[in-house]
Amino acid sequence: MKDRIPRRLIASVALAVVLLVSIGLVAQVQGVSMGYILGAASRRIKGGGAVIATINGEPVSLQTLERTKAALQASSQTPLDDSEAYRQAMDQIIRNRVLIQEARRRGLTVSEQEARDYLAEIKATAEQSPELAQMLRDEAKALGLDNRQFEEQMVAAYREGLLIDKLYKALEDETPPPSEEEIDVYLAQQPGPNAIVLIPIEFQDVAAARSTYAELQALAATQPAEQFTTTFDGYARRLGDRGMGEFVHQKFRFADANELPDYARDALDRPEGAMGLFERADGTAIVYLVLKSVAVSAEEARSAVRAHLVQEKRMAYAYELEGRLVNQADVRIFKDRLPSAARAALVDR
Repeated sequence: MKDRIPRRLIASVALAVVLLVSIGLVAQVQGVSMGYILGAASRRIKGGGAVIATINGEPVSLQTLERTKAALQASSQTPLDDSEAYRQAMDQIIRNRVLIQEARRRGLTVSEQEARDYLAEIKATAEQSPELAQMLRDEAKALGLDNRQFEEQMVAAYREGLLIDKLYKALEDETPPPSEEEIDVYLAQQPGPNAIVLIPIEFQDVAAARSTYAELQALAATQPAEQFTTTFDGYARRLGDRGMGEFVHQKFRFADANELPDYARDALDRPEGAMGLFERADGTAIVYLVLKSVAVSAEEARSAVRAHLVQEKRMAYAYELEGRLVNQADVRIFKDRLPSAARAALVDR
């Protein structure tokens, strides 16, 4: 569908999804996973309603809570009852507020111009996407805002969304890199980086193996590669007494070729799509077809593991900080200002 919103744009909108909830914008983007649905109305729009909590002294309005809850229920792939939705909504609000506060504590800032430039990308794409353009018009109308007012709210939202993005970038720079010892441990515990995929046909008699190999060589010379793979698969099933639902491929992951069966070691020297005949001293043999072969040097393997561990450590470092900020946050909930369902979920449980 040519009117579908591009994934690049969805990613940019998603950056500030939760922040938009917190400051009370509504947005709905359909067509990517479950969609992004944000709550509306907060302290920045029409006063934001009664203050039902503070997070490190910063107020949270009832409308922010209600709209965040509604957004979570609307976007959830599985039904959320009110109690669980209220709990998740408050957790989400707390998480995002403390992240924004931490970013500001570190002196990180996002200028109004940065946010406007970011919004300009959205608007430029909206001109090419009727779906997105209509979404933006609908949300402005739902909030009772004209285009200028709605744009100002979007700019405010993206300033906070981009601020969290800068915080995560700062955390990436702070994360200690993996040590060489950590890379060694990972390589020792994980399957090898090399791989080979074969279709083997086992023979108890080497003469029968040679005859079948010659027959298949003749067929390979007359058939395209994809057709020959199907032909070889059929031979493997017929000669190995395998049903159509049974898997005849063999896949091996390894760090050292000595970990492989004898015929798989023999296949390492052959290109993808090539056949081989491996004869054993005991008179048995295997005819095989190489489907895929991936050989990675030791340095390439270490480089790949290093990159993987960098990402793992960055995620762990960010999660640890988030957890610490949330656990240390001074969250005060004013239960007398909450509706009964929210009070039961957040206070009386």
